[in-house]
Amino acid sequence: MIKDNIVERLAKTRLNIVRIGHPARILPAVLEHSLDILLKTCDQGQIVTDVRVEMDNTLSAIKKSKKSTERRALYQDIKHLRGELRVREKNAIQSLLKNAHVVLCTLNGAASKVLANEEFDTLLVDEASQALEAETWIPILKCKRVIFAGDHMQLPPTIKSSEIVKTLDKKSMKLEVTLIDRLVKMYGDTVKRLLNTQYRMVL
Repeated sequence: MIKDNIVERLAKTRLNIVRIGHPARILPAVLEHSLDILLKTCDQGQIVTDVRVEMDNTLSAIKKSKKSTERRALYQDIKHLRGELRVREKNAIQSLLKNAHVVLCTLNGAASKVLANEEFDTLLVDEASQALEAETWIPILKCKRVIFAGDHMQLPPTIKSSEIVKTLDKKSMKLEVTLIDRLVKMYGDTVKRLLNTQYRMVL
């Protein structure tokens, strides 16, 4: 889970950060770090914008054209431009992600198409005690190491369903049981580290 205050704090550093998510759901203060905005402002993104403009101009020309041969040629241009747009947009996104020191998104956002083939060194799950195990596994499969930040003694996730899931060992488990709960139960103090500073209260 990701809060934009993490983005705000990282923005004060020299790290390259990319926040993935719909712009409408991102705080205005950190919008400049969103993938959508970065895509529009980076060098490769400018080329993508130029291709879009060229497509719009070609579509306008099609509407004005009265000759069928000319219209067919223009439609072929549109087909070519769409292919070029997909390739250039994909390359621009890959470049932004490759050069990013930190990529931030929600757990479900890790299933985004732009992260389909991406792999990461470390995953940090914030508020892990409130994250459903099912959604936690989405980013875990893309990472070599996982760090859970949270207190398993705090409130569990909000669950509206009373369903019980069957685990791989065929035991029943309520959805309120998170992955951090299971890890602490399985390994105890060997996987826990208690912070000696209350960072939430640090300005």
